[in-house]
Amino acid sequence: MLQTERRRFHRVMLKQPIRAFAGAIPVQLVDASIAGVRVLHQAPLPAGGATCRIMFQSEFGPISVDCEVVHTVEHPVGYQTGLRVLAADRQSQERLREMVAVLSTRRNRNEH
Repeated sequence: MLQTERRRFHRVMLKQPIRAFAGAIPVQLVDASIAGVRVLHQAPLPAGGATCRIMFQSEFGPISVDCEVVHTVEHPVGYQTGLRVLAADRQSQERLREMVAVLSTRRNRNEH
């Protein structure tokens, strides 16, 4: 049986992870959409259903989003966690949207 794609928003894989923080815990942002992000980390994050703030510097300026922990799995370098974006200030929301759009455009150009 084929698994159907449940995402409603385009997600971009980052060529180079972005250094970020989940609260005070250092993480590496490895993919993003306007609705969620995936991070790699060595220290545990809060359990599923808990919230945390993800903060990082992008080429468009600082981005800070409040997220819900959706799932965490063990990964060769520690843990991998998927987070759902719950809220962001207007500037962070616009910057995240722009970052995803630009990275998606760059990726599509490089694939051809």
